[in-house]
Amino acid sequence: MPLGAVRGAIETRLAALHRAVAAAVTPGVLRNAVLPQAIPGAGLVIMRDGVPDLAEVTLPLTYHYDHRVAFEIYTQASEDRETLADVIRQELGAAIHADRGLDGLCDWVEAQPTGSDDIRVEGGETLRVDTIVATLSYGVADPLT
Repeated sequence: MPLGAVRGAIETRLAALHRAVAAAVTPGVLRNAVLPQAIPGAGLVIMRDGVPDLAEVTLPLTYHYDHRVAFEIYTQASEDRETLADVIRQELGAAIHADRGLDGLCDWVEAQPTGSDDIRVEGGETLRVDTIVATLSYGVADPLT
């Protein structure tokens, strides 16, 4: 879609990304949720909206943004935590690769793993959290959209 075309607002882009990944990821995807006390056996994914970062301004007046959205993947199974996290990571990646432009709302969407960590839980099984950051790149004529 050319930069001059009408595009949706920030919320429209975030909702489109959430719909795409929630439909493809086995445990589903919560949005901006508080971490519950117990992690389901199939894992848990939470999408954090992040904040648009102005990359540059060009003429004709176009504001180019890189909006980083974080996906937190939580697994707590006593066995195969790593395998379960990897399956979820692959499902998430496939959903993003299936529509890199979010139906014309973005110029490009790219996902990168940024880290993983094991968190000890007193009296419980160790919790694993993997983080994937998806960058939504888009240009708009109005910086409030």
